[in-house]
Amino acid sequence: MRHMLQGAREGTSDAGQPISRGADRPPAREQELSGQTVASFIRRNGISRHTFYRWRKKYGGLTETEAIRLKRLERENARLKGLLADRELELEVLKEINAKKWSA
Repeated sequence: MRHMLQGAREGTSDAGQPISRGADRPPAREQELSGQTVASFIRRNGISRHTFYRWRKKYGGLTETEAIRLKRLERENARLKGLLADRELELEVLKEINAKKWSA
């Protein structure tokens, strides 16, 4: 679990990026299952208290399968948003080319 949290901490930002790319369980759920205190969990995993509670707010009421499904959906949504942005950019470029063609 520790190596998964370290990877999550290094590969994400607070700007809505996925918190973990390979974790099987949300970290807050992991803490509940192991029965440790919040203080010992954040100290052992090197995360801030704010991060722990943010994770717990996001994943706290979910089962393990629901959390995995949520992360998959978030990744798919990010991929689709990127495709849409690319398509809109291509469309804008084509409009500019078309406008220059007819105005010259």
